[in-house]
Amino acid sequence: MPSYKYHLLAGVTTYIILVRLTTLAPQCGYFSLKHYAILLGCCLLGSIFPDIDIQSSMQRIFFKSMVVALPVALFINTTLFIGLSIACLATLVLPHRSLTHHPLFLIIFPLILATTVAAKHPQHRLFLFTICIYFIIGALSHRLLDVGFARFIPKK
Repeated sequence: MPSYKYHLLAGVTTYIILVRLTTLAPQCGYFSLKHYAILLGCCLLGSIFPDIDIQSSMQRIFFKSMVVALPVALFINTTLFIGLSIACLATLVLPHRSLTHHPLFLIIFPLILATTVAAKHPQHRLFLFTICIYFIIGALSHRLLDVGFARFIPKK
């Protein structure tokens, strides 16, 4: 299992690839430097998110980032705050490599949070879903590093 440094490196690599792909597509629009910094943070957070269910450096980094994210979420949307709070609390009781490593959870949970915030702030819908995509791809890069290409899609 790679250390958190490799997961963060994969998050940065994923971010660079995603930025390059989004700048090639004119319909994605262009963001300011502040927006790109937020997207980098989301991609990095996604790259360490699956390992928040164990006591590790990644869990400490995640909870330190939640110290900033939770007050901002409370200001933006109560539902987002509740969703992030549940995610933080759930990590303390979940066994390792259970829910937080499941690809469907890594895709659906952020989409639900983005949808609830976008319902209250429709003018920011594009950026919210862009944030969501960066987080999801970062989280899937973590899973890819942990289990490898052959086992990326779970078998039935």
